[in-house]
Amino acid sequence: MNKSEQQRQVIAQQAAKLIAENGISDFHTAKLKAAEKLNLGSNAALPNNQEIEVALASYHATFSPDHSELLRQKRQAAIKAMQLLHQFKPRLTGPVLTGTASETSPIEVQLTADTLEDVGRFLLQKDIPNHLYSEELRCGKNRREEYFGYRFQAGNDQIKLTVITRDNHQQRPFDPATGKPAERANIETVETLLNL
Repeated sequence: MNKSEQQRQVIAQQAAKLIAENGISDFHTAKLKAAEKLNLGSNAALPNNQEIEVALASYHATFSPDHSELLRQKRQAAIKAMQLLHQFKPRLTGPVLTGTASETSPIEVQLTADTLEDVGRFLLQKDIPNHLYSEELRCGKNRREEYFGYRFQAGNDQIKLTVITRDNHQQRPFDPATGKPAERANIETVETLLNL
């Protein structure tokens, strides 16, 4: 392993630790903070996002003996949220689906609706306190788009709903780790994951 590869590996491990322990969700931010923490400067050889995911899985296997139980609990909470929101064709995505979630990771669910307000009205009717949010996400090789949604608390878990509206045909966001459309799972697939 050459010096550059060693540096990438060390940064990936440090970034994984920051993600797992501090709840940083943006891989690029985690890489930069890791390089800074390791005093490697702005010219450091940064790992790619897939290397971060591998390091994160390794971190959980080594330092989180209860990680499988944490995942099970988060996936159960995801199923409950998805059942509640079934009319919006919910799909689980993000770390809870891929298995790299930490305690602070939100449960990320993508919904399909005619408008953002349809989901807001539904949450209001169900008396679920929530917060509107927006974030810019990659949705193509060189394209970013602003997505809107709602966040709410369910027990110890934060549920993050990203609304994909039918009227403007937003493309679903890309996975920051792979650079491809994010992996998604319906309720039946998440239930299967629970039974593995």
